[in-house]
Amino acid sequence: MNIADRDRYLAGLAVMLAAEPAVTQDQLRRLYQVMTVLTVGRSKRIDTIKGVFGQRRKRLSKVPKFRDLIVANSMAKDMLTLAVVGVREGRAARFRHAQGILRWPKKRTLSLLAWVGWEHRTIRRVVRGRLPLENPLRVVDLINNCSSNDVEPRALYLTGTRVAFAAVGVPRSGAAAHPNSLMAAAGLEYETAKELFRFLKERHRTANQAAPNPADWVTHARELRARYLEALAEDEAALRRESAGRRPHLHAAVATLLDDDREPTYRRQPVSKTKTWQTRLREKTDQIVIFANEKLREISPERRADLEAMLRENLIFAVPGDDRLEHLQDEVRQILDEICAADPFARSELYRAFEMEAFGRGGRVVRSGPLYDVERAVVLNPVRFSFAWGFGRDGWQEETIPYDLRSALFVELGRVLTRRASHVRVRKCPMCGTYLVATKRQRFCPGPCKADADVIRRRLLRRQKSA
Repeated sequence: MNIADRDRYLAGLAVMLAAEPAVTQDQLRRLYQVMTVLTVGRSKRIDTIKGVFGQRRKRLSKVPKFRDLIVANSMAKDMLTLAVVGVREGRAARFRHAQGILRWPKKRTLSLLAWVGWEHRTIRRVVRGRLPLENPLRVVDLINNCSSNDVEPRALYLTGTRVAFAAVGVPRSGAAAHPNSLMAAAGLEYETAKELFRFLKERHRTANQAAPNPADWVTHARELRARYLEALAEDEAALRRESAGRRPHLHAAVATLLDDDREPTYRRQPVSKTKTWQTRLREKTDQIVIFANEKLREISPERRADLEAMLRENLIFAVPGDDRLEHLQDEVRQILDEICAADPFARSELYRAFEMEAFGRGGRVVRSGPLYDVERAVVLNPVRFSFAWGFGRDGWQEETIPYDLRSALFVELGRVLTRRASHVRVRKCPMCGTYLVATKRQRFCPGPCKADADVIRRRLLRRQKSA
């Protein structure tokens, strides 16, 4: 495909998505898969994404003209794919609109739609954990059906298939760790699929014939996934810099897709002979407390960028959009309040006396809320993580792998609090309401809060003696 055809191809898909009432994650994922297979550069990718989210809501009136029949048929396939994976409401209207601008005979459209439906059903089964490819020879029938209705078979593979990406874990599934070679071969390219299915159909006749090498199919599919994730990571970083204060939904959409599709890994602090594991846990808790104490709605863009860089450096996940970051901080603060309530000092009358004095001086402590009468800290909404087990010198070991930034924060907080002999205590200063990682006897923030608390304590002692 030449550059002019490629640009018309992407522009047509962008206009079609811009007319949608809401762009779903599957639609954005498919667009990025197409751009990955066509090796589109970063600037062109970002311009295409801006066209999807920034254009006026006008519907695609006609299909771009292509001299190559393969390119034209591939464009029709991707249009039907975007119609299938869009929001459920209005799906029939999208089909009618696509059929109207294609102006194809009904049988030709239905043959292409059968292929798109097979892809969609296969991916749904993979995401639900059913990794084997059901009835592989069905693929040959679908290809032959398209060919008999004047659809070029190579067009089914020109911009890649969703099945090839699903075979190695896009969207994320168990196929990331256990790729399906048959599924990869069925979705990689036309010649590869023919080679595989010719062998499957004729193996009873040629028992001594060597089977195609499935490792090559998986390697090729993994290369596609790596390029896809690399493109998402580059665009997320570029949109994060460009979208500061402008169109944050662009960055949020790409960042969410990146978090949902990349292989979940967890960056731990490097092992250091000069730091004990208790010290590393304390540093991790300090980072969570710093995030909770920041006034996100008031800080400068430079300080916000530094805070996001700290989160990305330690919890490798992309930072969500502006609104979601504030909501995440509110949730973290609520959990920290409930954790701090378990401290005996927070339940004492002295703690309430300190709060009353600080409130009278114009302190920012909220005296009502979950800090006093809490049985346990609860994360109300579910978190997303998976388990991994490995066999080492100490036998089987378990690791919890979070899937996004929110899950990573709560998983890390749970590790800090439940690790035996960690001696890490999170407390809330009664004078200023700041969260702190306290030592065993520390009750207040160092500095003015400690000095003011000493003055209040002496005043309370004098009142008790005079009474």
